[in-house]
Amino acid sequence: MQKKNFSKAGQKERHVIITIKRLGINGEGIGYYKRKIIFIPGALPGEVVVAKIVKDHPQYLEAELVRIKEASPDRVAFPAGVDPRIGGLELAHLSYEGQLAFKRDNLIAALEKYRPRGYKNYKIKKTIPAPDQWHYRAKAQYQIERENHRVSLGLYAPNSHQLIDLPEMPTQSKDTQATERAIRDLIIKLRVPIANRRRQLPGIKTVVVRQA
Repeated sequence: MQKKNFSKAGQKERHVIITIKRLGINGEGIGYYKRKIIFIPGALPGEVVVAKIVKDHPQYLEAELVRIKEASPDRVAFPAGVDPRIGGLELAHLSYEGQLAFKRDNLIAALEKYRPRGYKNYKIKKTIPAPDQWHYRAKAQYQIERENHRVSLGLYAPNSHQLIDLPEMPTQSKDTQATERAIRDLIIKLRVPIANRRRQLPGIKTVVVRQA
């Protein structure tokens, strides 16, 4: 049985109200609709949300978050100035304490699923928090593109070839981020050729900065 993709004409009929029960391993909200599991990125446990079903698989549904009717007390504001489609920020709307609990719950769920010898005797402690919640990544690997005289440097939106420019990235160290933007400016100033996959033009594709 093939999955069904819902057209724009049928989207209104596929808007559903879902109570989120838990988080999936990738941080997506999980609920149930007509006894079928439904995955909703951006939703949190305990929330009541309106979602739009976009794909109907034999065993589960995929949906997009439309709006939140009842918000979780653990919900926080998404980092300002950053496109929420960027990968690596799937749980940026969840409080840091909630993220730590999520990691512990993931470990417990994995133990219960794979059942290694003696796992019931394991003492699972609370997740140790990092010294800094943000700006901890010491390596930045961004893609670069020129389109209509505009140079973008950043990451692709998930499952697409759409490059999202990233003047700000809260997980990246401030030094690597500043260096990436400085290199971008030099590429523009020195007219360094930039690759274009659509036009099959050679040139620079990726800018990598590592802080030691």
